[in-house]
Amino acid sequence: MDASRIKRGVMLKCRFPYDDAPHLPGMKPHYCLAVTDALHFEGKVYVLVAYGTSKLDEDLLRAHQGLILSVPSIYIKGATLPEATGHFVADHVALLPLTSDWIYEDFFGTLDFVATAAQENDARRSRLYESFLAAEKAMLAASRDLVKSFFDSRQPGLKPGKTLR
Repeated sequence: MDASRIKRGVMLKCRFPYDDAPHLPGMKPHYCLAVTDALHFEGKVYVLVAYGTSKLDEDLLRAHQGLILSVPSIYIKGATLPEATGHFVADHVALLPLTSDWIYEDFFGTLDFVATAAQENDARRSRLYESFLAAEKAMLAASRDLVKSFFDSRQPGLKPGKTLR
């Protein structure tokens, strides 16, 4: 996948790592949200992504205390989600290499309300963007901690000890 396409607000289909194997690709795909543009480090390209799921449960909501961005699929351009709404856990972020082991090349979408022009005269898109900005603060905070951990360990994936539930 072309690294120049990786921007804030882009959705990717990733093998997000599990808590018990934080430095290995997960077994099944998740639709994740790119936190920033692609990152270049020592000749490799990485992507910071927030965990995505189509299923919310009480444990997940309780564990992340409102740090979940919910986006109806009609506001996602260029991709079809398996459910009517995608949920992104803002404080559960992974740093993934931009390789086919971690990121599927056949899926790419964008949140259509991130561009300023898309919000004009559309109250729903404006509200979604405000929710995105709030979630983005948590995503960036989680990313800072993760990048510090990555520089120490040189291991992609989740920050050791980070759990979803």
